[in-house]
Amino acid sequence: MGVTVRQKVKGRGKPWWVFICHNGKRKSMRIGDQKAAHKVASRIRQKLAKGKLNLADRGQPPTFADCAKTWLGYIEGMRRKSTFERYDEMLKNHILPVFGDKVLDRISRGDIRDFLVSKTGQGYSRSTICVLRDITSGVFNYAIDEEIIQVNPVSGITKRLELNRKKKP
Repeated sequence: MGVTVRQKVKGRGKPWWVFICHNGKRKSMRIGDQKAAHKVASRIRQKLAKGKLNLADRGQPPTFADCAKTWLGYIEGMRRKSTFERYDEMLKNHILPVFGDKVLDRISRGDIRDFLVSKTGQGYSRSTICVLRDITSGVFNYAIDEEIIQVNPVSGITKRLELNRKKKP
């Protein structure tokens, strides 16, 4: 059982990695800088001590909520504090209630499109909807980087997505 923080190739600057060995399973996570990597490692050590760490098997992808939490830890050191807090709030209030319990590879492009269109119907601005799309895409891109899934279902949903808004004359 152990959590280590190091660079894959010494002296190469960024990125820093967190390596986890627990119950015969191994996992590595690429983190931006050394400080952020140590923060993530500290959280993982706490979960290990409490017995709450579950390393997902390669056979079954984790839920969206599990991947989103890891992604937030990954980006924390790479974003301004205000941006990170906004992402965290939008995940908790908008995205996780819809996709949190779903397994990553069971979320389709249509599910995401319907989610974004429903937010338009609730009166959210186009820029807010684009941020929701970008956060969701970031979680899926992280899952691709970790080789959990092969395809990002958010790709192809463009910023010019017509969200049932009437154009002003």
